[in-house]
Amino acid sequence: MRCFDEVFGELVDNLVAVLGDDALVVLDGDLLADVAELVHEISLGRRP
Repeated sequence: MRCFDEVFGELVDNLVAVLGDDALVVLDGDLLADVAELVHEISLGRRP
């Protein structure tokens, strides 16, 4: 199983490739924290 950092890093790279540098403006700290928490809950087998 791939680690969260690897998968999330790939997701961010793909977004930047598609949307350009504007994607980084959208991916602010609060959003990243929410996504990380959501993925962590799912990885533990819980539903949000």
